[in-house]
Amino acid sequence: MVLTGAVDSQANKTKIGDDAKAYFGDGVTIDNQITLKAADSASMTAPKAAKLYFATVKTNQPADSATQLAPIVEWLKVNSNAKAAISGFHDSRGSQARNEQLAEGRTQSTFDALVAVGIDVARMK
Repeated sequence: MVLTGAVDSQANKTKIGDDAKAYFGDGVTIDNQITLKAADSASMTAPKAAKLYFATVKTNQPADSATQLAPIVEWLKVNSNAKAAISGFHDSRGSQARNEQLAEGRTQSTFDALVAVGIDVARMK
């Protein structure tokens, strides 16, 4: 199934895709080609930082990451000169070396998620 049309935000696009998947089930492939309406970048303010809460000792994106990142993705798509800084964190459990690896893995996972939705690598650090 191909989804087309235009919406005001990445969050709306994601929700429509998720709703279609829930309605039609796993037997139907959803190709979400819905586009974002161009917003007036002069009136759009920069979003707050997204906070992703990863499972303990995991680096894969949490289930709500697309929704959490949607305002940032939308901002970056509308403001082609804007850049994003990604930083990974961890708690105090475990060794320092393992925690550094965990933070780097979470950062890379988020970086990869942004690249997957079309954000240019050169715009992120």
